[in-house]
This record gives sequence, structure tokens and C-alpha cells, in this order.
Amino acid sequence: MNSLMYMDKTEYLCRRSEFVKMYIIKEIDLSLITDEQTYLDIIGSVFGFPIFPGQKGHSWNGYFDWMRDLSWIFDDTANNCKSGVFIALHNSDMLLDRDNGDMIYHKIIDSYIYDILPWWSYDAERYVVGGCKRDFVICLVK
Repeated sequence: MNSLMYMDKTEYLCRRSEFVKMYIIKEIDLSLITDEQTYLDIIGSVFGFPIFPGQKGHSWNGYFDWMRDLSWIFDDTANNCKSGVFIALHNSDMLLDRDNGDMIYHKIIDSYIYDILPWWSYDAERYVVGGCKRDFVICLVK
């Protein structure tokens, strides 16, 4: 199940234990995002994207590469039985407000809708070495 869902904080907190049983849970507080680099660095930290010698922060190209891989997450024995990844984007109101004028939020939500979710739905098995289909769920938490 690759999907984008929306719920308020109370519902998320009530259902979180259900999600933990099925998915690797990653949580990001979007109120901390002030610019593109902040988002890339926060998500890089949350997912453990590597930083190579001489690299100064994360890039959009690296973000897309790593978000379409995530093999290191499933290599962990505790996570191997999980059916996929569940990303909770907290304080997500700004992602849904297309009139807010802040393009970073448009770029974030578009990256999931047009690139990452379709990739996990249709391409992961073909392009990841030893790849298998995994669920990828984005939850916008108000």
C-alpha cells in the first residue's frame, strides 16, 4: 500500500502503535523547516543518509537517490520483517496550502506525490538490487 494520508494529531497518536507493528516509522516536524537545505538536512538525519568526505549538506539529487533506495533501513534485523516505511510529516498544514507562496513546501509534497510514491509503487522491484516491493506511506499530520 503506497499512499498519502491525512489525519489530525489525536488520530495519529491513537493509531501510532498500529503503524509501528507494520512499518518503520520516521517522523519529521515541518515547523522546523525554514528553507530547502534545512529540510534536506533534517530528512537526511532522520533516515541516516550518508555524508561523504568534502560534502557540505545534502542535495535534492541525493535526496531522491536515497529515498528510492533505503536498503540500509531494511538490512537491520529488527526492521526486516516490516512491510515498509511510514513517514509522519507533523505540522503539515503548510504543505496543503498552495497559496502560501513558500515554494519549499510545494517542492516537498510534490517530491512525494510525483516521484517517491510512484517509484515505490512501480519501479522498486526493477531497479533496486535484490529489491522487493515495500509499502511507502506518507501521513500528513495536522
